[in-house]
Amino acid sequence: MNQNESATETTNISCNLFNQIGVKVNKSDIDIAHHVRNAKPEPKPIICKLVRRLTKEHIMTVRKNVSELKASDNGLPTDSALRHALILDHLTLQVQYCLVKQRKFKLVMNISFAG
Repeated sequence: MNQNESATETTNISCNLFNQIGVKVNKSDIDIAHHVRNAKPEPKPIICKLVRRLTKEHIMTVRKNVSELKASDNGLPTDSALRHALILDHLTLQVQYCLVKQRKFKLVMNISFAG
């Protein structure tokens, strides 16, 4: 995985993943896709916001199939393991907590953009 992966590359990885689990998704179905910063040396999770609710519901129906995929088929390094991959329809509590703390920090420090 490239450290400086572009939004287009992240969107392509997401599209490939969704298509391989059986949901036809193209770039126009994704509003935005980006990695979440992670202090751990493991691959960064991807947040993907879909344009259509029906597409999301279809993905949620077949999401268990993601652990059966091969990393090399998704443009990921061959040493990546997808057996622990998850597709969630919400942010984890830990990520929600971090986002709340970040928003409060931005307000206190009067920061208009932090990226």
